[in-house]
Amino acid sequence: MQSVRARPAPETFVYRPVHGVPRWVFAAVGYTALLVAWAMTNPLGAAPDEQAHAVRAAAAAVGQWDGQPAAPFVRTPGLSTAQADRLNQSSGSFTFPAGLAPVPACFQGSAGPARTCPTAHGPLGVGGTVTLPSYAGAAPATAYIVAGMAERLPQGLVAPEYLGRLALALACALLLAGAAWACAGRGGLWPMSGLALATTPMVLFLGSELSPSGVAICASICFAAGVLAFWLAPPRRGLVPLIVVSAGVLLATKPAFGAVTIAAISLAALPLVQAARLLRPAAMLGLLLVAAGLAGVGTLARDQLPAAGPVNAVDAIPLVVRMAPELARQAVGAFGSGDVGLPPLVTDAWEALVGLMLGAALLVARWRDRLALVAAVAAILFVGAAELALLLDPVGWSLEGRHLLALAAVVPLLSGFLLQDAGLRPRADAFVVGLLVAGLQFAAFWENARRYAVGQNGPLDFVGSAQWAPPGGWTRWLVAAGAGCVMLALALVPLTGAEREDSQQTGGIVLNPDLVSISR
Repeated sequence: MQSVRARPAPETFVYRPVHGVPRWVFAAVGYTALLVAWAMTNPLGAAPDEQAHAVRAAAAAVGQWDGQPAAPFVRTPGLSTAQADRLNQSSGSFTFPAGLAPVPACFQGSAGPARTCPTAHGPLGVGGTVTLPSYAGAAPATAYIVAGMAERLPQGLVAPEYLGRLALALACALLLAGAAWACAGRGGLWPMSGLALATTPMVLFLGSELSPSGVAICASICFAAGVLAFWLAPPRRGLVPLIVVSAGVLLATKPAFGAVTIAAISLAALPLVQAARLLRPAAMLGLLLVAAGLAGVGTLARDQLPAAGPVNAVDAIPLVVRMAPELARQAVGAFGSGDVGLPPLVTDAWEALVGLMLGAALLVARWRDRLALVAAVAAILFVGAAELALLLDPVGWSLEGRHLLALAAVVPLLSGFLLQDAGLRPRADAFVVGLLVAGLQFAAFWENARRYAVGQNGPLDFVGSAQWAPPGGWTRWLVAAGAGCVMLALALVPLTGAEREDSQQTGGIVLNPDLVSISR
């Protein structure tokens, strides 16, 4: 039987043939190449707290998931009593083979090149065991187990930490590939553009380091993309499993952070909810699983919240607003321990692109969609204020852009989906976004590489005068990063004729519990 439908009902799944290589594959390959290049070109210990996480990964490699109680921190000129106490609360002592011991950071406190950092290997071949403290002792072992298993692989070319980095970088690549698949629905150039802007150079830097933070941020981007595609894009099989898996990864790597992030994204998406889709069995099952995870994590974390400091969360909101320009700059790119910044041209251009997409979405979206955008921005402010008042300010630490990356990514993602939902047809403008994002990503990678090759004040063209080089040299990783950027741009080339026709019609095989029809 043949029938024609103007639009598939919300509860139907539509299947169409794929024309050529799917766009999300280009984005996935691009992010993978960039993450691997970032992982191999940063000296060991370059990321925030990486040495503490490297101790956990080395211990997890031999099955030691929980350390012995330890209090290694005391008051020093650079560490207050409150800060030392906070670090000691989460510290543990871990024993593992000396050959897996992390390499001390060899460049911190210096603006010069990382000339004394190891290149081909670290402490490989060292016998015996070593016991080291880590102030990441209270974190779940999930990400450390993945990194530790990779560090145990037999090889003699690089320090085991590089393998741990690569394992977590590939996990991030899979999550970003899932996000790209969720965004790349029928003619989904605007959601893909939103994902390109949501995945800042800082996201890729953190995703390439030996730390669960990058995995959690990539999981939050994947979760947000899945949720927004579920409510705003044509129905597709696989969205609910993607949402559940990404939420599970988020809760397993950083439970309290994951619970807050999932709750904030879900609340921001409430204005987008469609009752017909909400009542699907798969959607209800997914919601139940996410709710169960949130309830479990909330129960575990309820008694671990510290007492509020002199600034309460409400009073901290104006502070976060005043910090917004600096937080935005850091969210685009503040590498190393925050000491490797980007030229203002790069950060300003990235912020301008996000602002243009947000402004366009506010202009063409419906009122309920505008409410979702306002809620997404409000979530950043409220969560940032709560984190500042409850966790950071009481011990004298400051809020940083990386702390809010997971929620900040929702704004360009949601803007892209709303532009598509409003029927704004992408032409060359989406490709221009892709070209600009690709160029800015490569500029960020180059600037970070220059810092370690010749120092912060070294020549811009550093390849021929590098005083430090990563395993394999600079050329191959610059080529890999450049190829990854090209792939990101290719994911946003203008729609082909077949894709444009497919985005404007509903032809395909429509499966419905009550009707199966083949429409023209």
